[in-house]
Formats: sequence, C-alpha cells, structure tokens
Amino acid sequence: MSAILAAVAASVLVGTVPAHADILDVTCVPPSSAVVEFDPPLDNTASATDVSLSVQYGPCVSLSEGDLTSGSRTNEVSGAPLSCTNVLSPNTVTFTIAWNTGDTSTVTASRTITTTPALALVTLTGTVTSGLFAGDAFVEALVSSRLELVSCQLGLTTVDSLFGTVSTSISSV
Repeated sequence: MSAILAAVAASVLVGTVPAHADILDVTCVPPSSAVVEFDPPLDNTASATDVSLSVQYGPCVSLSEGDLTSGSRTNEVSGAPLSCTNVLSPNTVTFTIAWNTGDTSTVTASRTITTTPALALVTLTGTVTSGLFAGDAFVEALVSSRLELVSCQLGLTTVDSLFGTVSTSISSV
C-alpha cells in the first residue's frame, strides 16, 4: 500500500511542476510525514477543537543548498469548529519550515483535497514568500488513509489523530 501512496504523491508533484520552466531547488520524499492531533477528538458534530500539526521533512535533496537534508514545521490552531465531515475542507494556509541548516522558508499555499473511498490526498500549492527559496513555487502532497474519517462519519468511532506521508518540492520559476 505504501508504494501506491508514494506513486499517487509523485504523480501530483510531477504533474504540477512543469519540468521545462522550473529548476528544482529542493525535494523531500517519504518517509517525510505529517501527524495531526485533535483535542477533543473529532466526531460528527462540529465543535471547538484544538489542532496540532507536525510535519517532518526528510530525506531532502537540494542542488543549490548542499547541506540541506531535512526540515520541520508545526502549526497550532485553537478552537477551530471541526468535525470528521468538514476537517478535509479546502483553505489557504501560511506556515514556516525550519531547515536543518538553520534557514527558514515561509510559505503561503492553497489547500485542495482529493479523496477516494480509502485515501485522502491533500495538496498544497503556493509560493515561498520569505526566507530561503523566496519567490519559488511550493508543492506538497500529503497522502493519508481516509478509513478513520469514514468510520467517524458513520458514527462508529472518533478521530484523535491522522497520519500521512509527505512529498514536497520547491522550485524556482
């Protein structure tokens, strides 16, 4: 199943970054991963929920920044009106990636969601607005199982966390 998830993420990244126009500054592939935690756990009723997101990037390869091999980001949101039926809604996000070199990249991106009965593909497409790679295009694909959310939507369980694999590319245009 992990090979299928990697293929889906790779197809999103390759399909959204035109090879003839862009120079790839950094790419990070699985086991890069994301964990999202919900407090209280999600159920079918939207309620004020604290959300904690942690993304670990690595291994990463950069032709322009040879020492860059990994990175991370965290986001905290308090009191978001979430349920297992609306948690995968599109929106715009801004976040900062801290690279192992000590540099940072601040990104603003649009989040879109594609689902199958078993998988959710969360795609972030935007721009590095400041820091390392400022002005570059940013594309990230997070692939996660949707089975917990489906069980939650059926009223069979609650969801306290979700896990997914992450593929990321940053390229100059």
